[in-house]
Amino acid sequence: MNICAIVFNFFLVMVLLLSASVAWAGDVLEAQCSCGYFKTGLFAFAGRSNYRDVCMAPALCKATGEVVLCNILDDSKASPDCPLEHPAIYGGPDLPPLNPTRDIASWFLQSRGIAVHITDGAYTCPRCGEVSLRFRKIGSWD
Repeated sequence: MNICAIVFNFFLVMVLLLSASVAWAGDVLEAQCSCGYFKTGLFAFAGRSNYRDVCMAPALCKATGEVVLCNILDDSKASPDCPLEHPAIYGGPDLPPLNPTRDIASWFLQSRGIAVHITDGAYTCPRCGEVSLRFRKIGSWD
């Protein structure tokens, strides 16, 4: 095998490995509202090791006034950070975004028919109740 073929194969393997890790990486989000509410370090969705059983979606916990994460693959959709039985999932039918134009973060699990989209639109703030909370992707995790 000549040097060109070796280099080509090396780069092909690297591209495949990098694209696989990006495709299955979760997203790190932060939420901010004009009222001053701010929450960072929201490790949303799933990684390569747990994507079959876990999909952590941002949700509104009215009991605590916080953005929490709920495993939407668990039928109870409960959150350890929220005493409510079913916190409302951001981007779901109960909390759709106002004026979305593009996805900030999204997750698809075709085998279960689940798609979660967090957009650049405004959402209900857990603190002030206004539709002025915005999410921002600050990184990826696996």
